[in-house]
Amino acid sequence: MSARLPYNLTREREARERQQELSDLIAARQIQDAWNREAESAKRKLEEQDRILALELTINQMDADSLNRMQNSITEGCPICLERHNTLKAIILCGHIMCDYCFEGYCKKFVKNEQIQCPVCRQLILLSDAIPTNIILEYHNSNK
Repeated sequence: MSARLPYNLTREREARERQQELSDLIAARQIQDAWNREAESAKRKLEEQDRILALELTINQMDADSLNRMQNSITEGCPICLERHNTLKAIILCGHIMCDYCFEGYCKKFVKNEQIQCPVCRQLILLSDAIPTNIILEYHNSNK
């Protein structure tokens, strides 16, 4: 019986060591998961900041004439359907606007390589340059 005692103690010690290793692995995995969540959160924040900076850069490209043209066009309505809408897109570089519905239809029909021509002045623009007018006006009003 005395020969069994060291054997049982050895097995018990090995079992405790394996259990500790498992606990350490679980803790390491939890730490790694927390780091991954933090990294993903930081990545999303950077992407959002990049999107905001790109939007500001695009809006800043708009000259005073284009801004005035856009503000005047808002009261006139969409040049395609001639309706007045609450949701209008502005085509940044030229300042012309159209309603979301007409913009989507126009893009589906005429988009080439992520570009369209303004339906009013035919200036070639990127789809990403069409921004809702309320965002442009809020930005310009807050930066005066």
